[in-house]
Amino acid sequence: DVKDLELRSIIGFDGNAMKGLKVHPDGCSIIYPFGTKVAIQNMETKTHRYLEGHNNVISSVAVSRTGKYIASGQINHMGFKAPVIVWDYASGQPVFQHDSHKVRVENVQFSVCENYIISLGGRDDTNVVVFDIITGDAICGTFSSNLNAGDAVTIGVLNVHNLCFLTGGVYTLRLWTLDPKNKSVLGVDVLMGKIRRKITCIEVDKHDEYAWCGTSTGDLMKIKLNFCKEDLKNSHPVSTPSLVGCFAKHSKKQETTSTA
Repeated sequence: DVKDLELRSIIGFDGNAMKGLKVHPDGCSIIYPFGTKVAIQNMETKTHRYLEGHNNVISSVAVSRTGKYIASGQINHMGFKAPVIVWDYASGQPVFQHDSHKVRVENVQFSVCENYIISLGGRDDTNVVVFDIITGDAICGTFSSNLNAGDAVTIGVLNVHNLCFLTGGVYTLRLWTLDPKNKSVLGVDVLMGKIRRKITCIEVDKHDEYAWCGTSTGDLMKIKLNFCKEDLKNSHPVSTPSLVGCFAKHSKKQETTSTA
C-alpha cells in the first residue's frame, strides 16, 4: 500500500493577507495564513501545526485577546460564498463557521470579550457581519459604508467598550455599537471634514479615548471617540466621533528648497 505523505513542516509567509502575521498572547507562537491552511509555528521548539478547513486561499486571520480562539476568512470564486471559521487554539478544531460573505472575506476580528466575531466582506459583498460565537446566532449584517464612500477594508476593536468597533476603508470611517438583545447595530460616520483617505489599519488606545488610523498615503489620522469617561458602561459616544488631526512626514528636502 502507498500511504499518503504526512505534512511535517512548512516555513513561509508571503504577506499578501492584510495584517496576516500574528503573535499569540503566550509569546511563543506565531500564526499566519499559508495558502488554504492556517499555520501555527512555535518559535521555541520550531515545530508547526496546521488548521485545515478552507478550500481556497485565506485572506485574513485574527487571534482573540486571551489567545483562546483563532479566526480565518478566505477568498472564493465568483458566485460562491467565502466562509469564516473560528478555531479553538488548544485543540486546533473548528468551533464555529458562517458563510455570510460573497467571494471574499476582507478582514476578521474578535470583540475584546471573545464572544463575538466581526467580519468584513470584499467589494462583491460590502457587508459587515457579527456573530455570537457561543450561541452561533447572527447579531447583525449591514452595509459597511454609506453610498458616498468606498469599501471598508479593515476593522478596529475597542478595549473598554466591548460592544463597539470601528471599520475603515476608502473615504470611510465608522463607529459601530452592537445591540445583541435586539440583534441590531448602529453605525455613526466619523466627522473628518474635507480629509479623504484610504484607511488601511486601526488601533485604539487602552482607554478608548483615541483611535489611530494608518492610511495608504502614509498619513496618520488621530480620531477622538468621545465616549463618556464617567460611565464606561455606556456604549454610545456622547457626541459624534471626529478627526483631531492628520499627520504626515515632513520632507527636509522641501524645507531646504523653500528656505533657499
